[in-house]
Amino acid sequence: MGKKKRDVEYFAAILKDCQELCYSKAPAIKSSHRKSFVEACEIYHSAYTERNAAAEALEVANANDDQDAAGAAQTTLEEQSKNLEKSMRKAIKSANKIFEHLDLAKSEALEESILKGSIVLQATPEGLAKFCAEEKVNGKLIDALLGTPDLMKEMISAGGAKGGNYGMSMKIYTQIMASMPEVEDDFTEVNKKLAMAVALELAMPIYEFDTKIEVLPKARYQHYDTAHRNGELDPAFPNFTVWEMRHIVNSEAANEQLQWGRDCIFAYAPYITTVVDPKWRYLYILKSDVLTRQPSWTSSPRTFQQVLSGGGKDAPNAWFGRFVCKTFGIPTWGAKQPGRVGLTRWTPTGWEAMLGIDWDLCTWEGESGIDFKGEVDARGATTTEEYYVMLVLLECLADILDSRRGSTPDEEKGVLNPHRVWRSLSIIKKALMLQPASPGAFERNKKSIVKTKVETYLADFERDDPPG
Repeated sequence: MGKKKRDVEYFAAILKDCQELCYSKAPAIKSSHRKSFVEACEIYHSAYTERNAAAEALEVANANDDQDAAGAAQTTLEEQSKNLEKSMRKAIKSANKIFEHLDLAKSEALEESILKGSIVLQATPEGLAKFCAEEKVNGKLIDALLGTPDLMKEMISAGGAKGGNYGMSMKIYTQIMASMPEVEDDFTEVNKKLAMAVALELAMPIYEFDTKIEVLPKARYQHYDTAHRNGELDPAFPNFTVWEMRHIVNSEAANEQLQWGRDCIFAYAPYITTVVDPKWRYLYILKSDVLTRQPSWTSSPRTFQQVLSGGGKDAPNAWFGRFVCKTFGIPTWGAKQPGRVGLTRWTPTGWEAMLGIDWDLCTWEGESGIDFKGEVDARGATTTEEYYVMLVLLECLADILDSRRGSTPDEEKGVLNPHRVWRSLSIIKKALMLQPASPGAFERNKKSIVKTKVETYLADFERDDPPG
């Protein structure tokens, strides 16, 4: 038997097979439901096109001080905006009839092709071929991934490999899992989640703050594993999902600085770990100790210790805020908006925008605050399995079928289109799921595996005992 050649053509062939199987095996949609949905999408897309044209005409008319043309464009803009809303309501009504009978996980063959095709599409045949050519073992890692549906599902459910770098994710995950004890114990479940979070999030390099020193994935895993075993993290830590843990392990602080952050607060200001208002828990140090002023950097590279001692304006405060939350195992997401840098963070009642940040205005790493908050709420309102079946599979199927026609322009990916039925269905499903979740959806209060220092301090405080 000849040696398997994992080159670009090899992975392109896998993708094509997945595309064709997805096309042929995609669930049949009742003709009347499909017709109604396509008609709504046609009206929507036409209104979308005319509204954009009217918006451009209005801009030109205003620039030329042409009041008649501006008035006509404004009228068209308002009319087409109403048509957009009307056609969207019709599309939602038609889509809901389709969703009642849609189950993409019903066929194992279809589901596996969706997963495999999605990974090859995200990683690209060129990227996978390059990874396989770097080391002999890498080809076996990719074979193992594409041959294990449950592993593909777990990765994609948790947001996929950073930058589509599934090869590196597999390498990291395999190395970490090989270091875990063979006999399972109380820490096995949380450590598997932690391993997956590190593997997915650190598939693209993260560098220590103000340096070009790469954060080593296995060392990052070991840091949080040790901190958890020692009771140094927030009691909620072991109960976070893989997706939530990704927003913890991606700290740009060196592991030594993360340790320093916990040691410092436990030694000098432990009350910060038990602040009653959950959104200021840990972050209260920004009010009590981190001065808002022109920063004072005493050496290079800059460190988080310098932020604590020298203060800074909104950006250094945001850096330290993200640092201190992640230090204690609390998920955060950065945020920038015109004139301000801040952060958002998990709390037991939902994610909060902090330091003057507005969800409607902020962005981070190319994602809008509205989209991130929507995903947070959708994930919070469902189980990981429900989120996967209801939305992730549908979006992946849309990606694969769209790829049969070539790339979809970015500006069209969020627009209903009668020629992209599955893409349009995924857009509506996502919109339906992006509703504010109930506060209870974010509680992570399952009993801790260890007695944490936070819980010990709180118990001592309630007994009025001095900290031990």
